[in-house]
Amino acid sequence: MAGRLPPEAALLIEQIGADNRTGASQLTRTAAEAYRLLASYPDWRSASQLKTALLQAAQALVSSQPFMASLVNLCNRVLRRAETAKKLGSLREEVDLACEEFIKDMEAAAENAAGNAAMIIGAGAVVLTHSSSSLVMRAALLAHRCGKKFRLLCTESRPVLEGAGLARQLAREGLAVTVLVDAAAGALMGEADLVVTGADAVLEGGVVNKAGTLLLALAAQRLAKPLYVVAGTDKILPRGRSLPPEEPRDPTEVLRHPDHAVGVRNLYFDFTPADLVTALICEEGFLSPARVKALARRTPLHPALRS
Repeated sequence: MAGRLPPEAALLIEQIGADNRTGASQLTRTAAEAYRLLASYPDWRSASQLKTALLQAAQALVSSQPFMASLVNLCNRVLRRAETAKKLGSLREEVDLACEEFIKDMEAAAENAAGNAAMIIGAGAVVLTHSSSSLVMRAALLAHRCGKKFRLLCTESRPVLEGAGLARQLAREGLAVTVLVDAAAGALMGEADLVVTGADAVLEGGVVNKAGTLLLALAAQRLAKPLYVVAGTDKILPRGRSLPPEEPRDPTEVLRHPDHAVGVRNLYFDFTPADLVTALICEEGFLSPARVKALARRTPLHPALRS
């Protein structure tokens, strides 16, 4: 689908789909840039041509990373704003404004959510985290800069080791960090005072995050450790959009030289039910399940994005 779009925008969308390391927030910024390139393309002759391309781009984007709710919300904002524009010039302006406002809102939400999360990290605490969340990193840095002394346990987060990458970034900032092999996280849960993770999507019944989050949540529940999820409200999946079954990823990320007699299922995401989450922390503070439900229904979903 992206191939029918202008080359520059199509290339960015393809890069988003191929990216298995960058977080949802940065990929959403890249998607906003793709929309801006699309809107400024000089060959459009009418608003209706550009609206068709906006629909194609939206469907390509949400298909490229179907578990990242912020992409769905960006596309929804753009398509909703585009509906009101009748002329090509005003449509270009509406797309630019929708992208600018969404990214500004997302960044403000991230800053406030991280500030709220930093407050739950106490002096002397041991914090276990999984994968690489930009909001968890912000929260840890804020707590550190406030003078709190604490320790982070970061899972390596196979198969692409983004958790180990997060540990290196935080260590360079002077934080005390230890990397754990994923399989040892349950065994070492007893050392942690709390678990803090990010999320790629927040649903009415729970959260989607890096595979292994569910196992951490079950271990945390068993040992009575609180588990907090930090996410801006841009990560709340709108009502009417459901997540598809995940397609298995590149088997060579798991077995460098796959044996044809051995099957490989390389999955990046899992779903953690809400009753295993102590609290969802966002820019508003601590969200109740009822508030998540209300926010999921707040903005109608454009028909092109419905599952």
